[in-house]
Amino acid sequence: MTAKPTALETYLQRLPMVLDKIKALRQLADGHFCHNPDAIQ
Repeated sequence: MTAKPTALETYLQRLPMVLDKIKALRQLADGHFCHNPDAIQ
């Protein structure tokens, strides 16, 4: 029988995935989400 993971264990397991998504969003934001800000009206 396996023990149920604790909330902390689950958090620590998922944290790298969340940080990767934040990094990807920052890169998109830095690149203006692939849009030229001067061309948007």
